[in-house]
Amino acid sequence: MKTHINPEAANIDVGELTVRFDDTWGYVTYFGTRMQIEAEGIRPPGDKWPEGFGRCSWTSGGNYFALRRSRPEGAKGPRRQFIDCDFWDLRIEPEGDVDYADVIIRRKEKELRAIKMHRSAAGREASNKRAVQFFAARRDSAFQQFMASIPAISEVKRPQRGRPTKSRKPECEL
Repeated sequence: MKTHINPEAANIDVGELTVRFDDTWGYVTYFGTRMQIEAEGIRPPGDKWPEGFGRCSWTSGGNYFALRRSRPEGAKGPRRQFIDCDFWDLRIEPEGDVDYADVIIRRKEKELRAIKMHRSAAGREASNKRAVQFFAARRDSAFQQFMASIPAISEVKRPQRGRPTKSRKPECEL
């Protein structure tokens, strides 16, 4: 089988290391180059990285690690064109059998604690404090001028949607 290497795959700018947490199932995935993942202090045993689209897995410190080459998000073309691309997917999850019902229960308990906090006297006090800070920032002209200078934050004037209003004429004249 002849492999077709995408010449552009070697030059793809993958940007910063991306870390995604899955709080439903309790694992984390790192997406990035070999150098980015190594900078996090994570290396496979013996520093043996998978070849092609192979997979390398190991356990350490109560966690299970799975490392594989991946196609960068947004990259076009068949997977085989990225066989030499320096972009990796490292998944870390708890070692052994995980009771996912417990993971869901812990997440729901965390949500319930947040709701109870929001409804408590301390939560209301914190909410009021944020509101005071928000309205003070709205009245601060220097801060508003600074915010307006940031294109990603400043408001974009958009045309109003919907039908244009027509002046109504009486349906029958008297």
